[in-house]
Amino acid sequence: MARFALLAQGEQVHIATYPPAWPTRRLGANAAYNLTDAIRIRSAAHAFEGKVFNVVASCALDEHTIEEVSQGNDEVRSILNSAPPSASMILGPQGELLAQPQVEGEAIVAADLDIALSIEQKQFHDIVGYYNRFDVFRLVIDQRPQEPISAITGAMDTRETAREIDRSPLDESATMARHNEESARWKAAG
Repeated sequence: MARFALLAQGEQVHIATYPPAWPTRRLGANAAYNLTDAIRIRSAAHAFEGKVFNVVASCALDEHTIEEVSQGNDEVRSILNSAPPSASMILGPQGELLAQPQVEGEAIVAADLDIALSIEQKQFHDIVGYYNRFDVFRLVIDQRPQEPISAITGAMDTRETAREIDRSPLDESATMARHNEESARWKAAG
């Protein structure tokens, strides 16, 4: 739902980032994990599904950082040195690579992005537009500041609902009115 929320707000260029190393297996484990492929597949999926460009910017893991993180611990150093490195890349709205992945080390990855290409792709498959079922599905995003955690103490009454527990209920009539106005604008533009 988080990705759909980004797309529904008109996202055209998605920026993703990954840590410089991703230890996925214990030292000596047989199965290798191809992090470059994993990042490419995840990033291409979002680009293709939303018809957006996806710029993936990963950090580089240099010797100074390994030294600082490991603090002389050979096991930690070994884990960092053997972990699959992240990759940076740029993908187009069909999930295609526009710039070859840069793996390990620092580099600049660049590509020309033509936003018009994403518009053309949305004519075929637009998950937040005509391809969606607004008669069945609706996503409401509460963009007000929220507490990162809340506690409910005591037994819940079976009649309680999430809305009753929520300290700040949504005004559904205003939300639906905005949704209907936006839908009318899309139809008129379309």
